[in-house]
Formats: sequence, C-alpha cells, structure tokens
Amino acid sequence: APLPEVIHDEAARAALACDNMYIEAVAFVVSVKGARLAEHSPMLNDISGVGSWERIAAGLVRMYYAEVLGKRPVVQLLVF
Repeated sequence: APLPEVIHDEAARAALACDNMYIEAVAFVVSVKGARLAEHSPMLNDISGVGSWERIAAGLVRMYYAEVLGKRPVVQLLVF
C-alpha cells in the first residue's frame, strides 16, 4: 500500500486513484479546488502526515461517530 503522503504528488495521485478510494477523493478535491492542498483542505493535508493507514482509518471513524452520529438531529432520524 502506498504511504499516506503520496497525496502531495500529482503523478502518484493520478496513478493510484483507481486503487485507493482516499487518494481518489483527494484527487477529486484537488481537481475541483485547484490550489495547493494545504491551502484549501488543511485537514486532508494533516491526515497525510499520519504514519499508517490503520491510524487514519481509526481516526476517520472516530471523527464520523463524533461529528455525524453524535449529533442529536441526525440520530433522531434513524429508525431503530
């Protein structure tokens, strides 16, 4: 698996986007926004500094629980 910091290399992003959903999403964001990643998406830029994909995945899942499922208006719409 490629290291997380490959998102800063345009050629690597293009080559690996079809095999890695995260890199594909970053490539899309960069294509839409146009500027350097650090300028318009500081969180994506910070994520690239994490050492392993396992830590990135765990952090993103934690963030999803806190920011989406932890919010009352979203959770009250779910049918249990």
